[in-house]
Amino acid sequence: NPYLVSFFVGIGLFFLLSFLNRKFHERFFEAEEPVLIGLSVFLVGYPGLLFYLFSVLLFYFFAHLYFTFIARDARRIPLYPLWFPLAIFVILITHFWLQYFPWWKQFVF
Repeated sequence: NPYLVSFFVGIGLFFLLSFLNRKFHERFFEAEEPVLIGLSVFLVGYPGLLFYLFSVLLFYFFAHLYFTFIARDARRIPLYPLWFPLAIFVILITHFWLQYFPWWKQFVF
């Protein structure tokens, strides 16, 4: 069940991000990134995909703050090399640490 849910979420993200990326002339992602995002979401599994998407947004937020205010270089930060390493990190965290918390077990069917 967890991978069935993450499969549909990954396929939905793939189509949504591909559509938005084409609509805005590849302004947000590289051409291969929607595939990597969908595959990463599928590999992480259901409760982990919530933690995964939150951690990607959090990492991007802190990287953007660093490059904007500390490095004084306001540029587009590519997340291309981040999708799979962060997915592996989230898989390890969910299987070895988060599964022992009682609030995490509420997300699992």
